[in-house]
Amino acid sequence: MSADLAKALKNVRNALSDAEHAVIEAELDLEEPSLDLEDAILSGRDEEIERLRRENLELRAIIRRQHQASQRKPGRAS
Repeated sequence: MSADLAKALKNVRNALSDAEHAVIEAELDLEEPSLDLEDAILSGRDEEIERLRRENLELRAIIRRQHQASQRKPGRAS
């Protein structure tokens, strides 16, 4: 009878180990999509930052041209 108990205990331990591995794999699967989402959000932020940087440069160029035009003396050809 003790051999049967030892075998049953071994089966329970194996089942518990398999269950622990399944839980770990499930947790990793749950984390993976959130990492993809985080990457997408960060990528979107990078694109937004780049777009704002370009707009800023364009606005600075417009302001510079307007300032230069206002500094020209009247009657001078551009």
